[in-house]
Amino acid sequence: VEYWSQTFNQYVATVVKKVNADGTVDLECKARAQRKKIRPKGDSSAVAPTNPETEFGGRGATFLAAPGGGSGQVSPAQPTESRGASGVVAPATPVLYSRAAGYVQKKIPVPTSKEVRCSKEPRGKNSYGAFVGPEIMFSGNFDPASAMREICTALQLPHDESTIDALTGFKGGMNKGIWFLRAPSRPMLVMKLVSAQRPHPSAETEAENLQRLARERPRMVTDLLVTFPVKLFKVAETHGKPLYDLLVMEAAEGQALVDLIPQLLSRADPSSSTVLWKALWLIGSSLKKLHRAYQSQQHGDLQPNNVFVDTETERVTFIDIGGFGLSRPVGDVDHFSKSLKLLGGDGSPDSGYGLEFERLGSAAFLAGYKGEPMPS
Repeated sequence: VEYWSQTFNQYVATVVKKVNADGTVDLECKARAQRKKIRPKGDSSAVAPTNPETEFGGRGATFLAAPGGGSGQVSPAQPTESRGASGVVAPATPVLYSRAAGYVQKKIPVPTSKEVRCSKEPRGKNSYGAFVGPEIMFSGNFDPASAMREICTALQLPHDESTIDALTGFKGGMNKGIWFLRAPSRPMLVMKLVSAQRPHPSAETEAENLQRLARERPRMVTDLLVTFPVKLFKVAETHGKPLYDLLVMEAAEGQALVDLIPQLLSRADPSSSTVLWKALWLIGSSLKKLHRAYQSQQHGDLQPNNVFVDTETERVTFIDIGGFGLSRPVGDVDHFSKSLKLLGGDGSPDSGYGLEFERLGSAAFLAGYKGEPMPS
């Protein structure tokens, strides 16, 4: 069967273990699941609700290892998969699953090796022209596809060979839209539409803060540790003042940590947990490098949604840096540690990944930040 997970905002494959007398169902990924959140595997006629929290009345499934090894369910980041003798999951249909804005879009494939910049190349090697692009005018609902020629020209991309894919569903609390721009032999670009209006007269917009960072910390523009935008467009209604800012940045390498965690924990291969602790150690080490490079200024929203990890190249990338350097009540280390605690749960069944996850994960992250060896 397939179970609707609000946590991952999609149906995930799982196995029925028991039908209870009260009508609920024990699944391999969720105990006492509601029947209305379950559909036959492959039945696409059951459309996901517009507001699953309201309709289903609660939080979705969390993913815990089943007795005897793996959970048996398909990883949320991989709707279809095959498991080889090594136990490594190979996705049959790769998908882009990013929590940069809290979304999943199954129809947009993962960038190919040609679309993702080489790890050894500095960001910005591909020329995109001046940081601030021309103002884009629109009427009605903004759609960057209607300004394809203007956008691609400013980015020095061939407009007749480029494509724009719109993200559907949830796009993040502060984002007005997310799109993916592809051009031949160039890295895939992510376009994010945000408000150009200040939330308070004394508070900078995301675009204003990024422009200031580009002036004051030019090194950050090409720093591989972060996905600094390569272009900023002002978006205004016809004959009106700018309503939005369109931020364009290169796609990060690897996977969002929030997706990597359940993928690795669900595998039967015991070495997968070691890969996870190493990833958290790398995040801590990379965060320390970020803080050292920019005089201890903070990311501002460091959580598993906003960290990408490539386990093969061991590269860590921090995304969604629009609030970088702004004053926050809690620093990055404490904020990230609290997010691991929330993911671990309170120790009760089905409340998270477990207290052991929090203990080992936090230990690995803090060791990396302190420059200590990864805990054994």
